[in-house]
Amino acid sequence: MLDQYTISFSGLRVGRHEFSFVVDKKFFACFESSEIEEGDIQVHVILEKSSSMLELFFHFEGTVRVMCDLCTGDFDLQVEGDDKLIVKFGEEEFTNTEEILVIPHGEHQVQFAQQLYEFINLALPVRRVHPEGECDTEMLKKIEEYRVKGKDDDDTDPRWDMLKNIKLN
Repeated sequence: MLDQYTISFSGLRVGRHEFSFVVDKKFFACFESSEIEEGDIQVHVILEKSSSMLELFFHFEGTVRVMCDLCTGDFDLQVEGDDKLIVKFGEEEFTNTEEILVIPHGEHQVQFAQQLYEFINLALPVRRVHPEGECDTEMLKKIEEYRVKGKDDDDTDPRWDMLKNIKLN
């Protein structure tokens, strides 16, 4: 399935080349324990080929289905991002970094599915909530019903109350 996220560069001349890809539910299903299960993302890749390396510039935009942090309901979240991947030719035992991928000499194609998956996940906001007013009100009521009741949020620890009275001169 992930083979379609491969660019064969051996027959390409030195210079700029453009490619388009679609990321969907099948793509995310290939990654175990993926937080994203569905998506519809258009990916545009610009490949700059030189004699010693490849530079891939990614631009993606679309929607992914994620879980709301407040009501746990699923919703479509807009994602967009620009990322870069440098592909160098070298020894296989070289450790790849987040921006540099080293492939063996003689290789004629580059597969970037893992990097694309990471780019999309890094584009997600830390807090994912429905747009204002779209949360599941019944679920929010249930969550509030089962919330652990304790001290009010405004109450403070009495040990800290004395520190409020200290003023720096």
